[in-house]
Amino acid sequence: MTLGRTGPRQPGVHGNLALRGGRRRRDLFTRISIVNSTGSEGSYGHVLLVESTGNENNANFEPVKQTHADGAVWYGNKLFVADGGELQVYDFQRLWKIQTSAEAVGIKNGVSSARWHQWALPMVGRCTIDASRKDRRYCPEQIPR
Repeated sequence: MTLGRTGPRQPGVHGNLALRGGRRRRDLFTRISIVNSTGSEGSYGHVLLVESTGNENNANFEPVKQTHADGAVWYGNKLFVADGGELQVYDFQRLWKIQTSAEAVGIKNGVSSARWHQWALPMVGRCTIDASRKDRRYCPEQIPR
């Protein structure tokens, strides 16, 4: 699936977002592609969606697993990714520059890697659908502002 802006360029808009998800094996990793366009020229980069693991003394990250990425909305600094059963929330203010390009995902011997991606975007919250609740729009976790 690809999500992007179509039509004429709007004043003050400096980037487009493409969301890449898929079926089967591709569901193991989800990335977004960000395009910076001046109208006549453009550049782009891929960002792997990840989850923080570990703790304050032993921080690490891993890919967001089994995400199909049905759709996305970029609003302010937040990226909201719909996955059919939950809404995942990412924060562009926490975008990580990766130190090395390798297949591994995470931090090993103090060096970060994100499956050949230059950037990683950590999930900051998720809202899951609770079928037992009367109001199924309920989001049980606080999402950082």
